[in-house]
Amino acid sequence: MGKSVKTSSWFDRLSLRHQFMYTSILILVCTIGATLLTWGLSTLYVFKAPGGFPAPANYYEQQIPKILSYVRKNNEALLNPASRQAVDQVIPLEGIDYQVMGIAGDVRYGTIAKRLIPSREELLHRINTTGRDEGKFIRYVPIINQEQELQGAIVLRYRLDLLASNPDKQLFMALFVVVNMAMPLIYLTIFTFFFGQVFSRKIKPPIAKLIEGARRIERRDLDFEMEEIKGAKELKELGDAFEEMRRALYDSLDREWRSEQARREMVAAIAHDLRTPLTIIQGHAENLRDSETIRPERLHKYVNTILQNTGRSIRLLEEMTGLSEIEHPDFSLLPEPVDVASFIAQKTEEYTLLCSRKKIVLSSTCEDMRPSPKRMCLDAHRLGQVLDNVIANSIRFTPDYGSIRWNVRISEERIDFEITDSGPGFTAQDVRMVFNKFYKGDSSRSVEKGHAGLGLYTCYTLIQKHGGEIIAENNPDGGASIRFWINKLFC
Repeated sequence: MGKSVKTSSWFDRLSLRHQFMYTSILILVCTIGATLLTWGLSTLYVFKAPGGFPAPANYYEQQIPKILSYVRKNNEALLNPASRQAVDQVIPLEGIDYQVMGIAGDVRYGTIAKRLIPSREELLHRINTTGRDEGKFIRYVPIINQEQELQGAIVLRYRLDLLASNPDKQLFMALFVVVNMAMPLIYLTIFTFFFGQVFSRKIKPPIAKLIEGARRIERRDLDFEMEEIKGAKELKELGDAFEEMRRALYDSLDREWRSEQARREMVAAIAHDLRTPLTIIQGHAENLRDSETIRPERLHKYVNTILQNTGRSIRLLEEMTGLSEIEHPDFSLLPEPVDVASFIAQKTEEYTLLCSRKKIVLSSTCEDMRPSPKRMCLDAHRLGQVLDNVIANSIRFTPDYGSIRWNVRISEERIDFEITDSGPGFTAQDVRMVFNKFYKGDSSRSVEKGHAGLGLYTCYTLIQKHGGEIIAENNPDGGASIRFWINKLFC
């Protein structure tokens, strides 16, 4: 059984073309073998049949020596028509026709009535020869006298075939011959049908699996795994391609579902975060509308509150719009040659001004490790967006009179950044989830600061598009630390 499985596995790995070819060869070999076996058994039957039946095709030719012996014994006496009865006893008339003629070719008697030889000269020319007449063999046997002079001839005419050799069984012999001649076609039909059925049973199961898989996909049922398709090389490749297509469709629908879920979560999160500032704006606006007299200091307070919450709403909408742009499939970075040192210096000035509002000390270093500093291809706008989010996050959680350190290292192929603050640092949950979409940590504090938990997720996405990586951890001396690096782009 193990050998059969091995052979089947070898055959399954063949292409359909080779399987058809080998199957055709097998059909041909089986047809030839069965035909030769049948012909061999038929031959054995011919030689071993009771009573010597059937007679061989040259049966009547084998009777010629006996007839020749009779002719040599009687010679010119055979020219007398009175000898016909005796001659008829010697010659098997059912298979041999004969004619006795004189020296001039004249017919004396016999079963052949028409004159065969027109003259003596023609008889002399044909004597002791064998020719053909009407599809039969014809032999001219001389009749001589005692002085060895030609006196006439006896003509013998016969066939060399099985039907003529077996005149009393001609129908049976005809069927015997026809059947034996038709055996190759019969066996070819039988073996073609048999191996066709075998091949059909072999091909049907994998095709049925493919059809069932297609129907499940049509019903949008992609939660299955296509079984390995066997039977032929092309079928296996088709099954593998079908499984890849199913998996791609499954992944596509899964991404679509996740995208839809993310969109719903974003809408819900933005709606939730907008509700508070809009409610505050509405309340203060109603107070302004309903109050007949408002003291100047209270009016100033109402207006400031409305402006602050309007700003919060705008920032939330900007975060959502910016993230939608970055996550769009057609989004791509726009690199251009950038003087990195000048870019870092400019951003340091901006962040120093922001830190001064909370009396935070910002210290920055920029170490260029390249032997010959030159412009580097970067998307300065998106890199600035990353730095703005990270630094703003550090400023948000660093207490007044705290400190923020910003270190930059530039190499030939990439730039490394490290931002460390003196704030409370990350919790264990923060370290795991701080780059997740909509993650805010302390939700009450985050809402107060007016963000939707998209800043660090946006940083994570942009850094990945730069071919880099970002890590959040706690500084051993206290405070949070964000480290990331980006690759040089191609302009």
